[in-house]
Amino acid sequence: MTSSSPSPPVLAYTTETLADSMGSSQSTIRRDIRAGHLAAGRRPGGRKFWISPAEAERYAAWVAAGRPASEAA
Repeated sequence: MTSSSPSPPVLAYTTETLADSMGSSQSTIRRDIRAGHLAAGRRPGGRKFWISPAEAERYAAWVAAGRPASEAA
């Protein structure tokens, strides 16, 4: 018998996991990070971007709203 347990909470997204969850491409996510539309950090010496769940939610709402220019950094 299998039981479906809830997934553990996401502590941080990478460009890959955020792109997968949004049905987008990693290139789009990285481009929006570099353009200032999505806040992300890197660990010292790291190559991957890390995005907080709260920032991922804000970004998803911004994309769903048609990417309005007033939200650009």
